[in-house]
Amino acid sequence: MSDSRAAALEAREGVRSPSGTLLHNLSLDAPLLAVAWAALFAQRTGGGLDPKRLALLGAGVWLAYSADRWLDGLRLERGQAGTERHEFAIRHRAALLAVWSLVLTLSAGWAPFVLGVRELSAALVLAAGGGIYVVACQLWPRALRQRPPRELLVGALVAVSVLLFSGAGAGSGFLIAAFGALCALDCAAISAWEASVDARRAEPSLALSWPRLKHWLPTLCAAVMGLGALGLSRDRAIGGALVAGGVLIAGLDRRPWLGAARPILLDLWLAGIALAALGIGWL
Repeated sequence: MSDSRAAALEAREGVRSPSGTLLHNLSLDAPLLAVAWAALFAQRTGGGLDPKRLALLGAGVWLAYSADRWLDGLRLERGQAGTERHEFAIRHRAALLAVWSLVLTLSAGWAPFVLGVRELSAALVLAAGGGIYVVACQLWPRALRQRPPRELLVGALVAVSVLLFSGAGAGSGFLIAAFGALCALDCAAISAWEASVDARRAEPSLALSWPRLKHWLPTLCAAVMGLGALGLSRDRAIGGALVAGGVLIAGLDRRPWLGAARPILLDLWLAGIALAALGIGWL
């Protein structure tokens, strides 16, 4: 099925996604991805797994992603959001705000007991920068979501967060950078797959500002696979996971008939790849 036919089918069926999307609607897929890859980096290049640090990382990523969707929902009317995750945020504004406030309070109170002084300072700078960027994107979306591309910044922020909370060693810089490229590719792919939704909402995105993104996705996937292949000499588990991540995105891109399922499956399967590599690394 062509992309145009898939988009038409999706438009006729509304914004309903396949069953089993609760994790996606609750913004839990991105934290799962970050925690799984941080665990992989911690086990392979850091000082070992620390569940408390991983939980704090998951909470921080969830706070950022859920805040972004919640703020998006303030600008959208019910039935006009275009994606089920945004419709969910609109329907449950009060409950999500209450849970978000609780998670923020608990995380802020717990962080000093988990992180050292230097790590806590770095985490506060990262959190402040991410928070300011999320709010600024809501106030000036056209200016800040395209220059530089939001997808690249999100990839960099997730990669730096994983570096900080995994305790990855100094020699893992190339692998962390390659993981950042994978995260940016993740965001770019979703932007390309949801271009029709963003166009209907007049929402600025990388796919709308760069119409040929869809045609370049296979090349970008190959580039990430190449980075992963180069990383095999540094760490086989992480390098192999990066290659598998590029293959996954390329495979989903060739299946437009999956429609709204693709963004849902992507982060969950990328998290699964990291957990599989983590399991292999223990053998």
